[in-house]
Amino acid sequence: MILRELDLKEAEQESLESVIREIISKSFWVWYFMNTERRLTTLRWWIFRKTFVVRDLYPVFELLFGPPNNQS
Repeated sequence: MILRELDLKEAEQESLESVIREIISKSFWVWYFMNTERRLTTLRWWIFRKTFVVRDLYPVFELLFGPPNNQS
């Protein structure tokens, strides 16, 4: 009787979303570790200059894609 009341379509969709997120995360971290020294941009302000490389944005990427899970 309880099984008639359950809607499993949402559970299937949530598991599919988690699989897709995991694939994107793993793919991104592979790219990240291959490109840590890639120069992104240089900001200049008066006499100051800062060149950003991929590794400088690690905290941002970790927030967006989750921890790298020791992929190297």
